[in-house]
Amino acid sequence: MGDTLNVYFILYTAFRLAPFIVVSFFTLSSVLNQDLKGVIYLAGLLFATFFSIIIAPFTKYFPAINQTPENEAICNSLTLSKTGKFSEIPLGMVVFTYTFFYLVDIISNYDLVSQNVPTFIIFPVLIIAEAVWNLSKECTTFGHLFTAFAIGSLWGFLWARIIRSTGSVQLQYFNGINNGQVCSRPSKQKFKCTINR
Repeated sequence: MGDTLNVYFILYTAFRLAPFIVVSFFTLSSVLNQDLKGVIYLAGLLFATFFSIIIAPFTKYFPAINQTPENEAICNSLTLSKTGKFSEIPLGMVVFTYTFFYLVDIISNYDLVSQNVPTFIIFPVLIIAEAVWNLSKECTTFGHLFTAFAIGSLWGFLWARIIRSTGSVQLQYFNGINNGQVCSRPSKQKFKCTINR
């Protein structure tokens, strides 16, 4: 039994750690590139998380979660503290939506959609998978998920606008890149040659 590869467990662990992996990517990229882009991203994410925790008590009017010992163990298997969840609003959803809309604003502003197709595929898949997982395991309600989506998306979009309004484009991801500065594979071309004698 010990020598078999449990693909489900690996996928489950990777999926549950995905918010941490996304945040780590931006932070480490900032450290390794010696710039403030990741720090600015992280500051915005901390604001979004703070807003989520502050707003969470106002969601007590949403329908209650049918919490059983089984789904409580599943839902709280990866927490940052011994006391369980920080917030009734799922912070993983906040991380995914904040990151996606933070990047979407920058990508659309610089007209870089065609160079960032994976971003427009991966993040919606992560957002949908997070919602389906939370609802199917009864970790949260639709109201809490919608609130997390609203906070993350609105703040991600707003934070990107705030950073752009400072005029310090070096603080944004994809800062100042235009289509002329991105390499692409040459397409097939036909040439007509004439020989002059």
